[in-house]
Amino acid sequence: MIADDEHDTARSGGFDPRYDPAFQRGYRPQPGERPRTTVRSASGTPASGRVASGTRTASPTSSARDVSPLDDIAAAGTADTSWEQSAEPVAGPAVAPYAAAPVVPAPSPLASVELSPRRNPYMLALWIVGAALVVLGVVVYAVAANTSYTNNYSGTGSDVATQVFIQIGWVLAGPMITIGFATLVALLFLTALTGRRRSSDVPPTDPDGETGL
Repeated sequence: MIADDEHDTARSGGFDPRYDPAFQRGYRPQPGERPRTTVRSASGTPASGRVASGTRTASPTSSARDVSPLDDIAAAGTADTSWEQSAEPVAGPAVAPYAAAPVVPAPSPLASVELSPRRNPYMLALWIVGAALVVLGVVVYAVAANTSYTNNYSGTGSDVATQVFIQIGWVLAGPMITIGFATLVALLFLTALTGRRRSSDVPPTDPDGETGL
């Protein structure tokens, strides 16, 4: 108790006399009072300069401490997220679908020609001429051959006319038969093409007998 009383008594005014009151709590400087503690520098430079240099040297450390590895990771994550967002495909302007023009086949040269002998008189005439050439060529060839083998040349005028007729028959029989057959074959070919074209133009029918659209 005696030691505590001496210790309390030593603290006059609530301050410890062993230390400068300027650095103790509750100290208020009096007018004209000077601090009892002075700061010395080992290199002889002013304390203010040393404090300023300490502040300057401490500032990079404090700034380095402010940036933690977690902040770097968070910044990297943000950068990665922005890169992923930018890597996503960007929808372009809407483009109207291109409608392809329907392919229309060119009309056949025979589409505008009527090949039926019942409707086209020229086709009927070709059929008749072709058949007549074949028949006439065969007849001329037969008559010329028969006359040349049965008639004996005697040098008279009638014999000369007969020989001329025979020669004409020999010359014309072959071409007449050839042209007649060629005409008939061509007409048959055109008729077959016409029938095929008509069958392709007719729409198919279902088993019930209804015509498909």
